[in-house]
Amino acid sequence: MLEADYQGPRQRVACVAAPTSRDACCGPDERVGAKWWKTAQVAAARGARERRGGRTRGPRPTGARGSGAVEGREGRGRTGRGEVGERVAAHQRMRRLRPRRIHSRAVLDVVSPRVPALARVVVARGPRRSEVVRARNDGPLRLVCPRRAGDAAWVVTSSLGGGLVDGDDVTLDLTVGPGAVALLTTQASTKVYRGASSQRAVVAVEADAVALVVPDPVVPFAGARFVQRTELALSPDATVALVDVITAGRVAYGERWSAASITSTLAVSVGDHPLLLDRVRLDPAHGDLAARMGRFEALGTALLLGPRARDLARD
Repeated sequence: MLEADYQGPRQRVACVAAPTSRDACCGPDERVGAKWWKTAQVAAARGARERRGGRTRGPRPTGARGSGAVEGREGRGRTGRGEVGERVAAHQRMRRLRPRRIHSRAVLDVVSPRVPALARVVVARGPRRSEVVRARNDGPLRLVCPRRAGDAAWVVTSSLGGGLVDGDDVTLDLTVGPGAVALLTTQASTKVYRGASSQRAVVAVEADAVALVVPDPVVPFAGARFVQRTELALSPDATVALVDVITAGRVAYGERWSAASITSTLAVSVGDHPLLLDRVRLDPAHGDLAARMGRFEALGTALLLGPRARDLARD
């Protein structure tokens, strides 16, 4: 075991080279980063010089067999042990003791908890059409606002990594200003991987505005614990159209209704008065999901509300 301890003007290096993972030999508070090994080598050479009291060995006699040492600056010979020679020797010793990189569960768990991501979008009425006047990405939630023909402003969401992974907690806050029209959708189906994840959408629709919330279906993988909540706050003369679909999962891979749990909540309020609260929970603890869902491969919710949707609702 080789120890290096050097007190510098701005940092303190304290590393122990042992036959374990180099990530595990130092605690998270003492870890210096990717260059800690090189820093430890320099500290070992510096400590060796300090223990010698600053003295260096002289070159071997020129007549010695196999000696390639030359006089002058110490350490330039093949066998001379000057300042450079001690550094090279320390480097070689540490290379022999250098542990292999071992990725273990204990090392990978040293990760700070994720902070919930909050993305914001504001749509306002422009001179000719509705425009996205503010868009802010956050965390794994990405926003794309393409310019499309027509009166509506498009907001397309996507996720880094292609879906929601264990620990993801994302929220989208959309505000549709007076008289504006906004379409909120996704780039592709929302894949929910194994583990716990959640997403939340808060949509505020102001006077005489229209919001079309039509994301692609949610595809929960086997072992996924997914929580979804959609909140719609409407003015009395606002209009909203919403479609929300949760599929059975990757049926082609044999994962039919095999998620660990699915919870979906839809809350709608008009003015200051709650109008609708719909909550669906699918949990194998209440019975086999595949047997309970029978022949159905998806569960969907459709909502049309507001003065502009009355004619469509009648049809």
